[in-house]
Amino acid sequence: MRLTIAELKKEYEANKSLASLSAEEASAVRQLLTSEVSVLKRRSYVPDFLINLGVGALFFFLGIMANQYLGK
Repeated sequence: MRLTIAELKKEYEANKSLASLSAEEASAVRQLLTSEVSVLKRRSYVPDFLINLGVGALFFFLGIMANQYLGK
């Protein structure tokens, strides 16, 4: 419980300092976060595509093998 209270106090202090940013500082933080999120979005497409391609190929070959096995 004390750990949770300490974490909440730390988060409160961080949010308090963020709330006191000037408009120019807030704009800089917003631009930084936007660029970081866009980089993460671009990175996530490649692994997802490769996973989907691998799973699709697996089922494709399983279908061929099942067809060969059941066709005989």
